[in-house]
Amino acid sequence: MAGAAAGVIIGISGITLNHRAVLSGRLPTDITSFQVNAPADGFASQAEFERFVQVSLALNGPTRERRGPAPRSSAVELGDRLVQQPPRFDAYYASAREVVEASFVNGNRYIDVVHTERGFFSTLNRLHLASNTGPVWVAIVDAFSGALVVFSITGLLLWSRLTGPRLLAIGLASSMLLGTVYYAGIL
Repeated sequence: MAGAAAGVIIGISGITLNHRAVLSGRLPTDITSFQVNAPADGFASQAEFERFVQVSLALNGPTRERRGPAPRSSAVELGDRLVQQPPRFDAYYASAREVVEASFVNGNRYIDVVHTERGFFSTLNRLHLASNTGPVWVAIVDAFSGALVVFSITGLLLWSRLTGPRLLAIGLASSMLLGTVYYAGIL
């Protein structure tokens, strides 16, 4: 049953990914921005900030590594002086269904939060890519992919009936495929 469910999810999401140029406007995403009151004394560390955000917003799971540019330096030049900026804290929580981004600069009275809720097909696409899904889903997708490889190889061998001309055709096609993959630099 789990394999069949994974196959349906991967099949539907594969179709939506193949036609994403047409379907991208039809994949609803709900984005909301709000603010949460911060402690008056701010935060001493990134870990303290992340714990506060998790408790305040009732989030499960650890913060994720955010993709994008590296954090900027906390010192800026002001004329001929170097001025130290207050510490900035960012947290990024993501799952296949939603994303929560929180940012705070010590000295502010609030934490800026952006919550992105993905629609049904966008969630399926994230499951297809195994993006922010966790190790259990990655294991299911890997098992399903491995099963497809085994089914394909055994299907070819059954088709060939292990006779000379068909085995030769499989060997030639496999060598051309592997040569193409090697030449293209995929492996």
